[in-house]
Amino acid sequence: MERIAFSLSFAAASNKLQANFDPKEGAKIPDRPAFDSELAIKGWTGFYLDETAIAQFLEQAGVLAATPGAEPLAAIVGERRDGSLKLDVSLDKMNVLLTLVAPQGGKSMADEVRPAMQAQGIVFGIQEEALAATLAAGQGEQVLIAVGIPPQEGESAHFDSLIEALRAAHGHVEGEVAEDAAIDYHDLGNLLIIHAGTPLMRRTPAVLGVPGTDVFGISVPPKPVSDPPFSANLKGSAPAANDSNELVALIDGQPVPGSDGVDVNPLVEADQIDIETGNVKFDGTVQVKGDVKAGMHIHARGDVVIGGTLEAAEIIAGGNVVVQGGIVGRADVQTGAQGGGVETATIRCEGSVQAKFVEHGVVEARGDILIERAVRQSELSAGHNVTVGASGSGHIMGGRVRAGLTVRTGTLGASSETPTHIQVGFDPYLNREKVSTEAQRKKKLEDFAKIRQLLDFLDHHPAKGEGGVREKAEHTLAAIEGDIHTLDATLLQLNAQMEVNDGAMVVVSKHVHAGVVIHIGQKHWEARDDGSGGSWRLDEHGEIISDWVS
Repeated sequence: MERIAFSLSFAAASNKLQANFDPKEGAKIPDRPAFDSELAIKGWTGFYLDETAIAQFLEQAGVLAATPGAEPLAAIVGERRDGSLKLDVSLDKMNVLLTLVAPQGGKSMADEVRPAMQAQGIVFGIQEEALAATLAAGQGEQVLIAVGIPPQEGESAHFDSLIEALRAAHGHVEGEVAEDAAIDYHDLGNLLIIHAGTPLMRRTPAVLGVPGTDVFGISVPPKPVSDPPFSANLKGSAPAANDSNELVALIDGQPVPGSDGVDVNPLVEADQIDIETGNVKFDGTVQVKGDVKAGMHIHARGDVVIGGTLEAAEIIAGGNVVVQGGIVGRADVQTGAQGGGVETATIRCEGSVQAKFVEHGVVEARGDILIERAVRQSELSAGHNVTVGASGSGHIMGGRVRAGLTVRTGTLGASSETPTHIQVGFDPYLNREKVSTEAQRKKKLEDFAKIRQLLDFLDHHPAKGEGGVREKAEHTLAAIEGDIHTLDATLLQLNAQMEVNDGAMVVVSKHVHAGVVIHIGQKHWEARDDGSGGSWRLDEHGEIISDWVS
């Protein structure tokens, strides 16, 4: 007669479930039905079961039953487990997620959820329906049980220029130009002239935000908003008498938009600039019908429009520069990153530059540079884009071209392997501005130390501070400290802006010759052989990728 030698035992101290088998003669070999039956008889069906351990136990029991003199077999095949709970509070304290794990033969934690919430101070925005359903089920994963009310962010005052609408009304529509679009470069010199009383800019006052409440019941303030007025240093414009949020022109002239206002400059014209006219320095817009001769200077706060050729002269403008002819410097003068002054053709402007061609010149623009035909042995720097030629007809030979965003042309370099450097990704003006700001900050820190030293001296010699000397020194110290804070904020902003622009790209439609080096951010690519056109940009890993074929 077969004898059952299989049993299950439970150790309360360790919460472990053990299977036992005594392989004596005549012992019945246990199987899974026998295991499950014994589990049910003992009331342990809710325990956690290790299926792998159970299978191994049953297999070993069969082997031992056929082995004379085999020793008894015991194996841990499961355990009693208590339930668990976890409350995850989001970083912004606006959400709470509950994970409730059901017990396996042990204690449920459902009754501990609300006390745990109270202990952590979670008192606001309780999602009672979701919480009750989870507690009733005894389990749930990442269940949203509390939701705060985010603050309603306000909106800082903003300024909307009306200049583009005025340009559109007069046929001066600005914006991106399609690569195959027909461009009449002779029309680029037309200027927008406005009249007194013309609306120039609209100011929308700030709107305050509304505080919110997090899941702990704590008020969350909205971000502060700024509500600046129009700039106090505007020329030729002012807020309208009947509407302080509308800026209007006070005089006829050329509008020069800014971030918080629009200046209106009058217009000056000349047939040509040469030794007879002398240099020109004008707080407005300059329009030259003919050429600007070698050795001359034009400094204008507004635009400069030249109907002829710019020779080895200097143009500095606060607006745009249009040269309807070409820019021709001197081949015997070495152009550099800082320009050659009046020794070669030089343009520096705060807006954009357009010209037919550039030879041996230095062109710097905070906006775009648009050249109709070719650039030869020149230094070009644009805060945004450089485009040479339309429909793949342009050519850049030698020199260096920098742009914050893109450089586009038809051909790069020359068959003679003339060194030609192209750089995109960084605004070339930012580093210069950063160096200048750091120098200003250093000077302010030195001044601060000197005034601080003076005040320390006056602390030990009070009589020397009489007659307002001390008060003046304290006022100066406070002003310098404010300047330092302003410069620190500017440096933070500049550092943030000096990251590689996501859209940085070089596009060449026809040919790239050996001798061309393309820089994108800190990476560079060099053409060692002549090849096709292509495009160059950074991939998601920060490496240069291109479809160029040699």
